[in-house]
Amino acid sequence: MSRATAKYLELVRELGLARLDHELRHEPFTQEEEVEYISELDHWWREMTGEEQDAIERQLAGEAPDAPSELPAEDVDVEIGSESGPRREAA
Repeated sequence: MSRATAKYLELVRELGLARLDHELRHEPFTQEEEVEYISELDHWWREMTGEEQDAIERQLAGEAPDAPSELPAEDVDVEIGSESGPRREAA
């Protein structure tokens, strides 16, 4: 596992824990707090190869790798607070 992949997964876990912590304390998780995570996640995402990104998406979605890696993918805009991945299968 590359350093970028490890850092990305670590940040995803930290973000999930931060959201849960705010929820348990009945405090809103502000956009400013989330932006800090998102900018760092974006940095590490860009450092990964396409194959690493695909593996991360499968891992986070809990899917088994069943499609060939040759299928085209495209980057998509992700809104803050969204749980969708930053890539999807191209049409």
